[in-house]
Amino acid sequence: MKILVVEDQDSHQKQIVREIKEFNENIEISIHERVEGLADKIQDLQPDLIFLDVELPDGKSTDYMSDFLTSETSIIFTTAHEKYAIDAFRISAVDFIIKPIDGDEVHKAIKKALEDKNFENQKIKVKALLSNLSKKNKKILINTNAQLYVLSPSQIVYCEAKSSYTVFHCSDQQEIISTTTLKEFDESLSDIGFFRIHKSYLLNLDFVESMVKSPDLSIKLSTGIVLPISKSRKDFFLSALENNIKK
Repeated sequence: MKILVVEDQDSHQKQIVREIKEFNENIEISIHERVEGLADKIQDLQPDLIFLDVELPDGKSTDYMSDFLTSETSIIFTTAHEKYAIDAFRISAVDFIIKPIDGDEVHKAIKKALEDKNFENQKIKVKALLSNLSKKNKKILINTNAQLYVLSPSQIVYCEAKSSYTVFHCSDQQEIISTTTLKEFDESLSDIGFFRIHKSYLLNLDFVESMVKSPDLSIKLSTGIVLPISKSRKDFFLSALENNIKK
């Protein structure tokens, strides 16, 4: 197995290399520290896995993804970015590690690279990431047992927790069952107009029509669906709704 570590900070670079060797000392490791020459390096090396730092001295590696996105190589992004960027990584469903580097995360990434060779899905995820990092035309990646869906926020009316799965209820009445928990989607979608009104429901604020107070506190959506809202979430919901209207 060949791994390329693209990282300019010495401490992070050494830690990733150390964790790779701890995982398997026979792995061939190469180092690159800049955007310049990266595409050629990948072409020559043909690595099985790249640990790719987002911020490099001569630019953002994500700005040059198209130069090497066709390569059949697993990519794990490493980032110390602010929250908006981390949310972009989450909703794009790409694999990433938040700095400071955690050894267990490096080991998990290597194992996944050995097991998962679906490079077409990776290309879809990375393209969605680039769109989300630009803060325009947001895309949400939904993994199911059967396939990978790419949706715009406007296509999602609400999400419903079903055990450890999440059901996406879409504006075209399609239902998509994701293998990711509602809690994880709540963490990544709350900053783009979604609100958790109940332990079982996360809704798109753009579809809210009214709040119904009787017989039970609930939210009516423009699609006609009525969902319960926890009393403890009422004030937070009204504040989130007001902020969403102002945008």
